[in-house]
Amino acid sequence: LRKAVEYNGLRARVVRSVEDGQRYVVRMEETGRELKLLAENLDAVPPPGLAIGQRVRVRGLLRKVKFNGLCGSVIGADWNDEERVIVGLDVGGELKIKASNIDLVGEDTLSEFEPGRRIRLKGLKNKEHLNGQLGTVQYKETIVEGEERLVVLLDSSEEIKVKKEMCDALPTGNGLLAPFKRVRLHSLQKAPHLNSHYGTVKSVEGKDGEKPGRIIVVLDGGFELAVKAGNLDVL
Repeated sequence: LRKAVEYNGLRARVVRSVEDGQRYVVRMEETGRELKLLAENLDAVPPPGLAIGQRVRVRGLLRKVKFNGLCGSVIGADWNDEERVIVGLDVGGELKIKASNIDLVGEDTLSEFEPGRRIRLKGLKNKEHLNGQLGTVQYKETIVEGEERLVVLLDSSEEIKVKKEMCDALPTGNGLLAPFKRVRLHSLQKAPHLNSHYGTVKSVEGKDGEKPGRIIVVLDGGFELAVKAGNLDVL
């Protein structure tokens, strides 16, 4: 909003659409005042207690059980169902689910090898070429009673099942920038069309072929790029 800037960022509920089909009547949650606003001035927001960019883990799905245990970030909300949020999964793709089917997680609250933990492979004998590669723990799988394997999605997109002894848990990173941190791009000169876009840090260590000091970011649309830390705002 340009004329009533004091309302920017405040929460409201849609009451009804206006006859012209381009505006909505919304009621401010704090004051109860009603306003007529264009759709372009409104963002669907997650339910109270959740926010865009928060790290979450999927749980309790009955029909799409393969997604249970996966981690991602809240990237939006559902216009048609205020109880649902849109989660951008670390493995790729989006999932529209009820808020009751996600748990909040954070890099600093994950135990050593919980889903979402960044790891480096080591000590593999049958696949020695993978030693040293980085990846993300997706979930734990019990092979036999008392014996677990970690299902890890490598940064190369290969999925592998390994014992936890074959993984080193990575520290949380490079100052404020660390894997899974939500960021906003700014001040890009060669790709100015990407400024103000949001994404998630994939790696603070760069990758082969990239200049040193680059941060690997996966944008919400799935596009991956390497940028300087100075071109990122941590959310």
